Amino acid sequence: MKKILLTLLVVFSFMFITTNVVNAEEVTGEQTEQQTLKVLDSSALDVIDSTYNIDKKESELDLSNYDSIIKIQESIKNDYINKIKEAGYDTSKINNGIQFNVQFAFLDENGDFPDIHKINVELSENLNSIGKKVINVSYSSTSAYNQTDLNYVNNKVSSIKLQKFENMDTIWHVFDFGESAWFEKTNEYINNYNYSSLVNDKTITVKAMSGGWGTTPETTMWGPTVKLYFFKNDVLYATKDINFRFIFGTMLDNGTPVVMAKQDDNTEIYKEMAKELEKLGLDNVIGCYELEAYGDTYNNMSISFSIDSKYNGRGVKILHRKSDGTFETFDTKVVNGKATITVSEFSPFIIALTDDDPITATKLSNNAQTSSMDIAKYVVLALGSLIGITYILINKKKIKKVKKVAA
Repeated sequence: MKKILLTLLVVFSFMFITTNVVNAEEVTGEQTEQQTLKVLDSSALDVIDSTYNIDKKESELDLSNYDSIIKIQESIKNDYINKIKEAGYDTSKINNGIQFNVQFAFLDENGDFPDIHKINVELSENLNSIGKKVINVSYSSTSAYNQTDLNYVNNKVSSIKLQKFENMDTIWHVFDFGESAWFEKTNEYINNYNYSSLVNDKTITVKAMSGGWGTTPETTMWGPTVKLYFFKNDVLYATKDINFRFIFGTMLDNGTPVVMAKQDDNTEIYKEMAKELEKLGLDNVIGCYELEAYGDTYNNMSISFSIDSKYNGRGVKILHRKSDGTFETFDTKVVNGKATITVSEFSPFIIALTDDDPITATKLSNNAQTSSMDIAKYVVLALGSLIGITYILINKKKIKKVKKVAA
């Protein structure tokens, strides 16, 4: 019995020692493997190829949705992290102390629009760069690039003629005062604009990406810069910046936009113009505006002020302070919510009502007509009654005479 117990003890002791030795070797092996991981430095970028291939056509990029661009960047970033890890580098600190930025290069200094053919890759720690690399990006259609198409597209793009504003090609759109949901309508206009009409060529595909907004409605003019991308045979050959400018105002016959900056009653312009109106015996002001043209002006320009349609049919006087300090007046009526006059220059205008409410006047006129009609009816009835009574009396006398003769 003692021999059996001794034998079992020896066996278990051997198993215990063997197991711990194996475990010790595994732990030692793991530590060795961790110790052999390479430090993440600039050499890690050497494992990244100089060209990244995207399996889609260049023209298939959804440039109108910047989120789609971000998704592509994230996909490329994940691919590169896996490559660096497979090359034996310690990637555990990426996004945990070390930043790994993968982003399309920018086409301009403002950094609003991506260059779809280049990717900037950078490793950094505490805002200090560890390493940088520029990667070319190719697509399934890139090999179709050729000089003939390049020249063709560039000629078409250079032929685009738009109004200039601040030395940039500009597309203007006018909103009436009081028009609601201007922000939604602005975006709808930009998204639905027919950009292909700018080159009028079915062989060229035009895509647009909207950038930052330089102005807001509070400054009477607003709108973003838009980058246009021009593709032929699914290859990108040219880009072009244009401005969209939205205003509250009007557009002259020659295409010159005129901003109408509405003046509150606490502004100096309003106070000065209102005093001049008082001299004319008017104080029922319905609008005051400062007008500024962004283009060529001429004599006898027709302009329309947007006025609430509730004033339709009402007479108004429009007072205009000219550039020489003198004043001129115009008398007109509100038609379809607008008061229209002809001028030869722009500066402050103020508008006041000059007549009574036409609705009230119409009611009074109708009442008067009704009263006249009622009186006429009474007169006719009275005459009819008088004639009837006279007729009866005469007939009675005749009957009496006939009876006497018969008797």
